[in-house]
Amino acid sequence: MKTISAYCLISFLSAFCYPLLCQTVPYCTTSTINASVNFSSISWTAFPGGTNTTLTATDCANIANGTANNIIANFYVPMSNGTPATPIVVTISNNVTINGDFDIPFSSTGDNTELLVNGGGTSTLLNVTGNLGDATNNNVTFGVQASTDQIFVGGTLYAKNGAAFTGLGTIGGNALSIGNSGSCDNGSGCSTPPCYCSVTGNFSSCTAGSSFCSTYSVPIVLESFNGKVNDQKVELTWVTDVEINFDHFVLERSASGTQFHDLVHIKGSGNSNVRKEYSYADNEPLIGNSYYRLTSIDFDGYTEVFNNNIVRVTVKAGKDFYITCNPIQGMNLKGSINFDAATSQVIIYDRLGTLLGKYVVNGPEIELQLPSLTNGIYFAQIQSGDFIKTVRFAVNQ
Repeated sequence: MKTISAYCLISFLSAFCYPLLCQTVPYCTTSTINASVNFSSISWTAFPGGTNTTLTATDCANIANGTANNIIANFYVPMSNGTPATPIVVTISNNVTINGDFDIPFSSTGDNTELLVNGGGTSTLLNVTGNLGDATNNNVTFGVQASTDQIFVGGTLYAKNGAAFTGLGTIGGNALSIGNSGSCDNGSGCSTPPCYCSVTGNFSSCTAGSSFCSTYSVPIVLESFNGKVNDQKVELTWVTDVEINFDHFVLERSASGTQFHDLVHIKGSGNSNVRKEYSYADNEPLIGNSYYRLTSIDFDGYTEVFNNNIVRVTVKAGKDFYITCNPIQGMNLKGSINFDAATSQVIIYDRLGTLLGKYVVNGPEIELQLPSLTNGIYFAQIQSGDFIKTVRFAVNQ
């Protein structure tokens, strides 16, 4: 009777081992997805192993619906081929953390499919600590529907030819590796900059079989943005690592953190691949909490708002009223109060106390179009609740 040695048996099994069966790490998988589905409603099969020998199908489901974010497991999601007109979509509508690889679509099929993060207006993050995607399927789309939706990849995001990135959110992480004919579209039909691109500048490295990485380069890579209060002034500093075809920053300020107003424009460096440092001192800050935000604008008009780098500071001081350009330019009076007020009234007088106009303003920023005034000295009085202050200004045309 012939016998087979243990070595030969292991060699035989290794030669024909189906990839999933050879895994030494825990993983979750499912039957082939044939129609669009929400990620949280997929039925899972668990294969424990490696660092998690107790992985269950319930654990897989909890990861998918966002109620478990510390379980280690790879995810393998096989998908059928869709069509360009009717792709098969897997939608993630809640925060999901996958501590491992997320291979989707996993299989020899899976062309014309999409992984979409869409929280319906609620901030939603797909966080993959390992790799995302698969390099064997064509025409796979990664979508982040709204500006509040995000995909972050700790490893590499893989796709083959015809990879597409869509939506107003952000897709980023360690590395991006795709084939030929990659595209980016925010839904407006714009496929090349200066339109917004969800992956622009968000990966530490980018490789592609075509010019995708260079085509979708950003005006700047913002390394940091910081602010501090010093002697009742706010000192703001920021640093860029890269500037490409970059024109200027718009530094904005807000009392609420939601409605921002232009504070100053700061000229950029054009093209640079070295570290650039910028600073600005707000000498007339708002009292209490205030927020600062940067927007970058390149020479072609491409605009990027850095909503993820908002600076918040707290200033302790008394209420005040300023006129920012004095003498005023033309008949345009600009000023501000250093506190948040829903409604205020500004009254304009001449040197003899004659009333020249009353204006209702909303918020801390003030801009008034005055009647035609002769050269001379005038007074602006603001009334906001119990706060009243009069400031002298000059007209010198």
